[in-house]
Amino acid sequence: MKKPKFDPKVLRRLLQYVKPYRREAVFSLLCALFVSAAALVIPVLSGRAIDAMADPANMDPSRVHTCLLLILLCAGLSALCQQAMAVKNNRITCSVARDLREAVMAHIMRLPLSYLDAHPSGDLVSRMVSDVDTLSDGLLMGFTQLMTGIVTILGTLGIMLALDWRITLAVVVLTPFSLFTASFIARRTHRYFTAQAEVRGRETALINEMVEGQKVVRAFGYEKHALADFDAVNEELGRVTLKATFFSSLTNPSTRLVNNVIYAAVAFLAALLFLRRGDRGRA
Repeated sequence: MKKPKFDPKVLRRLLQYVKPYRREAVFSLLCALFVSAAALVIPVLSGRAIDAMADPANMDPSRVHTCLLLILLCAGLSALCQQAMAVKNNRITCSVARDLREAVMAHIMRLPLSYLDAHPSGDLVSRMVSDVDTLSDGLLMGFTQLMTGIVTILGTLGIMLALDWRITLAVVVLTPFSLFTASFIARRTHRYFTAQAEVRGRETALINEMVEGQKVVRAFGYEKHALADFDAVNEELGRVTLKATFFSSLTNPSTRLVNNVIYAAVAFLAALLFLRRGDRGRA
């Protein structure tokens, strides 16, 4: 199987379907900005509240109460924005899927009969149903996670850079290991999901052909051969689906493992810097 390549033209064509819903996309982006900002501000406020309570002799109750109120306010507004973002993202993806199916149907209506005769109808149905559903799921995941992820990464780097440039440098150096792991798994997952879509199309085409030509199948006693063909295609689909699901499931635990190693390295570096600063203070 050929190695899949990224085609910018496909992305531009997809963005053309998203363009009519750019207002909803902008609103979703703003919600993602606030959700990510709240997720970054709440730990800072928690740290300030802890600092205010660290010394019982000089504890500042008013500062602690202010931090708690701000944390509750950020958490409540973040929950509302997250719900609104989910609603908008679902509306965008469902609308794009509907427009894409309508465009595919309109294109099929203009195709010559020679094309329809040369391609199984089941494969066309599979592309309109299963492939568009897969695209819709990916688009929803992109709107939901990509926006918040980018904002969170940039915001985290900004806060860390303001606190200590050495810890930020360690994160910048170690983070590509997580990206490499995700990219390594994603390339193989894409290959298996592509094969899954192809086999599913063949299976749908076979089912359509056997169901529509049921009388002919019975007349020529082709039931056993049809069942054997279906079992072979279905077994291949199960094998490819298992590999696609397995490799896609590796992404989360693998990246979590690498991220935990990065967290441990950053915490170790921060502890060393803290101890060194304490030694200098005592000196």
